[in-house]
Amino acid sequence: PDLATPRTHQLTVAIEQALGKKMNFSIAYVRTRGTDFLQRSDLNAGPSVCCDTYSILNAAGTQVGAFSTPVYVLTNRIDPRYARILQIDNGGRLWYDALALEYHWHASKWLETSAAYTWSHAIDLTQGVANLNYYFTDQGNTYFNGIETINGKSGYSYEKGSSLEDQRQRGVITALISPPRVSFSSAFLDRAVNGWQLSLIETLATPQNVDPTLSVSTADPRLAFTSPTLSGIGGEAPGGTRVPFVPTASLPLGDTVNLDARLSKSFTLPRETYLQFAFEASNLFNHIRF
Repeated sequence: PDLATPRTHQLTVAIEQALGKKMNFSIAYVRTRGTDFLQRSDLNAGPSVCCDTYSILNAAGTQVGAFSTPVYVLTNRIDPRYARILQIDNGGRLWYDALALEYHWHASKWLETSAAYTWSHAIDLTQGVANLNYYFTDQGNTYFNGIETINGKSGYSYEKGSSLEDQRQRGVITALISPPRVSFSSAFLDRAVNGWQLSLIETLATPQNVDPTLSVSTADPRLAFTSPTLSGIGGEAPGGTRVPFVPTASLPLGDTVNLDARLSKSFTLPRETYLQFAFEASNLFNHIRF
């Protein structure tokens, strides 16, 4: 009965300055805070117990460390008739801060350009990406049970870290080129050569990150769920399958270097009718992004 609708609060402070008649520059700070995002916890899990210690092996099978964690055991389950009793609550939170710069230059009748740069940081409590927020009828997606307090912190708060949607730096450069008209004695050449327009969009961005995941070769048989989480809560991605002893979203994907282009031309036909041809190329140089 107390379930609330998720909401966000956004503050934007911007300054824009004209630089002569053909240029302008703006700078903006954006602050967003999200509350009451939907999350799931297990009312049937019971309290966690301390502690299981796992060996951490490298790719060669050599132990390089150890990790101790509170765990959820089968014997602590509140009602043994049910594997889970899920509660949907408003435990999700979101923090976003960004600095955005924009520059526009109307160079001439045939050339217009712009450049935009954004530095930002997005933090959440493992809300993940859009496809992880469609359904809330399966198990939770956190490493600990969200409603439990462990060492003075809620299970949800252990998921606080960089969002899977976080992208620290992004730059976009655009150009719109409309070559000046050239006069020809031939009507065919006049129509074929004039009226073309070229649009270019270059995007440069630092990587987005994903969560490193783990596999357990020998699980504690006492756990309520022996996979996929070390804690035994049996959560799904992202929190349930991530490596719990490294920061969230700590494995970078590739940089973005992308050029899109569009070449178009309009032809005037009788009775105020127009015909337009357009040729578009996405990722013109086929840059691979992992």
